[in-house]
Amino acid sequence: MRITPSSRRPVHPDLLPRLVHRGRRQRAEVASGEQSLKLVFKSSSSPRGFLKMPRRKKSRLDPVAGGRQIASKAQVDGTKQASPHAICKLYEHINEGQRVAVRAMGTGPLLDIKCAYLHNTVLTWFTRLYHSGRRGFVVPGRGFIPLTEESVYHILGIPRGDIEVKYEADYDMEQEFAASLFPGDGSTPKITTVATAIINHNEADDRFKKLWLIYIVSTVLAPTTDARISNKCYPMLADINRADRLNLCKFVVDQLHEHLSKGKYTNGCLLYCMLRYLDALDCDGMELELTDTPYRVNAWSRTQVDVVAELDMLEHDPPCFGKLQLKEEFREEAASGSGTSTLGSEALVASKPG
Repeated sequence: MRITPSSRRPVHPDLLPRLVHRGRRQRAEVASGEQSLKLVFKSSSSPRGFLKMPRRKKSRLDPVAGGRQIASKAQVDGTKQASPHAICKLYEHINEGQRVAVRAMGTGPLLDIKCAYLHNTVLTWFTRLYHSGRRGFVVPGRGFIPLTEESVYHILGIPRGDIEVKYEADYDMEQEFAASLFPGDGSTPKITTVATAIINHNEADDRFKKLWLIYIVSTVLAPTTDARISNKCYPMLADINRADRLNLCKFVVDQLHEHLSKGKYTNGCLLYCMLRYLDALDCDGMELELTDTPYRVNAWSRTQVDVVAELDMLEHDPPCFGKLQLKEEFREEAASGSGTSTLGSEALVASKPG
C-alpha cells in the first residue's frame, strides 16, 4: 500500500530500524516532524528484522588510468557501431562494375577486409594509452606507437592525396545532396538506411560513389556512437569524382586525435587502432602466416587477431597486455623520445591490477 500524505502519521524513531517489507518493490515515506525519510524496499527473501540494502554496482576499472572507472559495458560495446562488419556484409551485394568504381576511388582495400570484427578488449586497453601531446600511444614499459598518416595508409590503404577532406556542416550542400541520396529520409538518415540504399542501387554512378563514401566514413573511418550519419559528411561529396585524391589518411588521424584527446574512446577509426597495435608487436617465430599484402587490413584475419591478443595478454581481470615485445622500430623511438621513460614507467605501474 502506498502511504499517501493524508495517511502519514508520526513514527517513533526507535521503530524505524524494524521496518521491513517483503514482496514487490514499494516506496514508503515516513514523516517525523519537519523531516521526511524515504525508504525504498526491494523484493527480498531476507529474514524478518533485517533490511536488505541495494546491491552495489560493480565498477569497471581502467587498467591504465590508475584504477579509475572506465566506460560502462554499453559504452564499450558501442565499438560494435564502428565494426568493419558493416562494410563486409555488403560485399555480396556489390557488383563488379561497382567494385571497379570503388577501386577507382582509392578505397579498394576495404573490399577485402579479413577481420570483420573488433577485439574490444584490446581496444579498451590500447585507446587509453593515447598521449595527445605526443600524438601517439605510449605502450607501458615497451615503447611508443605514433599516430601518423603513413601508418594509416599502411594499415588501411585508403587515399592520401592532396585534397583536404571537408568535414563540416554546410546547410546548402546538405539540402542539395540529401534530397537526391535519401528522398523522404531527411539529411541524417540511419546508417542502415544508407546500407539499404547501396544494396538497392545497381549502377556504378556518382550516386553509388557518394553513398559508398558516406557509408565507409560513418561505419569505419570516422564513426561515432550515433546510429545516424553526420551531416558533416556532405561537403566531401563535392569532390566525389576526385575521391582518389582526398587525404582520407589525414582525416582519420585528425578524427582519432580529436576524440581520443577528449577521452571518447569508442569514436574514430577503431579498426586502425586494433591493427596498428597488433601489427606493431614482434611476432617473429609465431608462424602466423599473415598474407603478404601491401595493406595490413587485407592480412590480419579474425583468428590471427584473437591468437596474438591472447598471447600478449598479461592479466584477464582487469584485462591488460604486454607479454610480447614491440618491433624494434617502436622500441627505438621510445628510447629516443623525450620523457618516454617516465611516461612508460607510470603507465606500467598503472596497468598492473590492484
